[in-house]
Amino acid sequence: MLMPWLLKAGHSPSEAETWVSQFPSWEQAAAADIDCFASAFARQWRTASQTRDDSWIHLHADLTRRWDDHRRNGAT
Repeated sequence: MLMPWLLKAGHSPSEAETWVSQFPSWEQAAAADIDCFASAFARQWRTASQTRDDSWIHLHADLTRRWDDHRRNGAT
């Protein structure tokens, strides 16, 4: 859930994932599970952005989409 905030702070998805790798919960998670979460998280915010016109929701949708794109393009 921290990923969009790290992206908003200016980190790339790769940099953000490097930072969160200090936490055992991240390191112990299977890559496929992280991929699944990133996809569901992005879908949740995309859906919210289609029904609400709040700028922060649209920003969150964009940030989570960026992370999902990163995961789909071969992140490990």
